[in-house]
Amino acid sequence: MSAALASRGRNGSKRLVALAVFGGVAVAGCASGPTVSATTGSSAAPVIVNQHEILQARRHEYRATGMMEQGVADTAVVQMLVDTVGEVEDVKVGVSSENETLDRAALSVARVHRFEPARNRGRAVVVWVSLSISFEPRLCDFPPLPDTVFMMEELNAEGRRGETTVSLLVDERGVVREAKVETGSGWDRFDQAALRAARRTRYHPGLVKCEPAEMWTTMTYGLGNRMDERR
Repeated sequence: MSAALASRGRNGSKRLVALAVFGGVAVAGCASGPTVSATTGSSAAPVIVNQHEILQARRHEYRATGMMEQGVADTAVVQMLVDTVGEVEDVKVGVSSENETLDRAALSVARVHRFEPARNRGRAVVVWVSLSISFEPRLCDFPPLPDTVFMMEELNAEGRRGETTVSLLVDERGVVREAKVETGSGWDRFDQAALRAARRTRYHPGLVKCEPAEMWTTMTYGLGNRMDERR
């Protein structure tokens, strides 16, 4: 039987007073993450457990190799041999990008991957997996993204519907320095609760040429929704 490779996601089933959307973009799945290009035979697929570390490695390689300055945008398919503890034992290029520098960078990033191992009938097994590893300018020019989201207090919406958009100035450490209501919901109590929650949220700082930078972003709270409905 074939099993698909997957990445670990957060449980979004908890009921929330508001849905937060950051920078106008849904962030449940990071667009810059590696994608599955092939699968391997096992009853339970290996699962990536260090997505943030992988993203950091991609940014480092993109900048250190000079690809950032050249504006390179391409992808290599890398094959990885994953052992019974989820470590990468071996790597090789499956489909070349025809850019030797990018291929070498992709192999370096592949070695950073860590997994929950594949399992066959409950036993951990060694498997080969293939991933597409991409490098592109948006890796190093990126808006702030939430690290820890502070949830809003419970409010009795009494059937109200609407959205509050908060503008935030996030510094190079990921701390909110300024916050203001950009677009109100029509209910001041909800707007102020959204503002308080936004101020207490912590971020991964935005990047300019792979360097942390202070910048403005937005966070939108939807009154009466669930987080998982928008994900």
